[in-house]
Amino acid sequence: MNFKLENSWTYQDLDCKVLNRTAIILFGRLPVAGKVKTRLAKDVGDKRACECYREMCENVVRQAVKSTASVVFMCSEREEVPLVREWLEPFAEPSWKKIAVRAQCEGDLGERITHAFAQAFEDGCDEVIVAGTDVPDLSLDTFTLAFLHLQSFDVVIGPSEDDGYYLIGLHRNAMMRHHATGENLIHRLFKGIHWSTSLVYRDQVSIAYKLELSVSPYKCLPVLIDVDTVEDATRWLERYANAQNQQARAPYEPYKRGGGGKGRGRDSRCAAEAAEAGLARIYDGLRAACDFTPPKPSERQHQRDRKSGRQGRGAGAEDDDSSLFEPYPAGMLSPTAILSAIKKLASPPARHDLPRKIDAARERSRVAKEDGKRLTYG
Repeated sequence: MNFKLENSWTYQDLDCKVLNRTAIILFGRLPVAGKVKTRLAKDVGDKRACECYREMCENVVRQAVKSTASVVFMCSEREEVPLVREWLEPFAEPSWKKIAVRAQCEGDLGERITHAFAQAFEDGCDEVIVAGTDVPDLSLDTFTLAFLHLQSFDVVIGPSEDDGYYLIGLHRNAMMRHHATGENLIHRLFKGIHWSTSLVYRDQVSIAYKLELSVSPYKCLPVLIDVDTVEDATRWLERYANAQNQQARAPYEPYKRGGGGKGRGRDSRCAAEAAEAGLARIYDGLRAACDFTPPKPSERQHQRDRKSGRQGRGAGAEDDDSSLFEPYPAGMLSPTAILSAIKKLASPPARHDLPRKIDAARERSRVAKEDGKRLTYG
């Protein structure tokens, strides 16, 4: 793939191992008061907005580095690179897995995303995810689920509540297949999108379909909130507080292999604990900045929960799309939810309940008529 790009870099320069030829590219900025979250700062002040963004960004970085993919942080200006590298160095886990820091190219958001994907594919990565750093609930499980869906789809999109998206993943095979026909697909995929509007998700899916790319269904990944304004922050705070009060978060089920807690299970538990701690810090910061008062659980809700025996969305919860993908405080999808999602994608659509209910009602009516005849004439 021969792309003419400025400010190019190669994965050989990342000074870190590339596992499974996958990469997570995070778009962010150096947390400097007055330069980040300017819309949020209009209501809460530059300093508090900067502190909140720092906590959100660090939480996403902590989750990304726990994956097996290479992690690249792309800051907005070239002058920020050494400062961002120094800032993120303590978050590299394990010690050999360094976080690469590079500057974004010039242009609008579509051109910058194009540059990131094109360079990654050119340097040999097969599966690449680009994500934002202002999404409190973005977690290791979400990254893992996105990579799993890239085994079945050309494009995977994580939708946000403002009708945009916080994550997009592409597979190299789709890019190569279309490039062989002479189409420069990577440059066409992000053109014609009305950025920073409520049309972003719709435009992106429409363009992908026009390019004959397969796109993941809307709720393959959880619908999350990206915090840009005080209204976004308040909505996320309400969701977090309500979920805590109602105990709506599913109990975390670590992967168990062999000794029960070794290997991947330990990594998953560490990621869950890091997410919980990070979200607690984000919650405290946004709560203080927005002067948010958490709602108290009503006595009626407590009685309803006790009557129904609800202690969280665990084994007794209904297995539908809303309960499976509805985000909860840590933004963590349990392994059970991930496996259920994969099985649903792999299996054919289930028969609708209505015809089955009609058939059952007819059968009951027929049996009742026969029983009535026997009682009358028997």
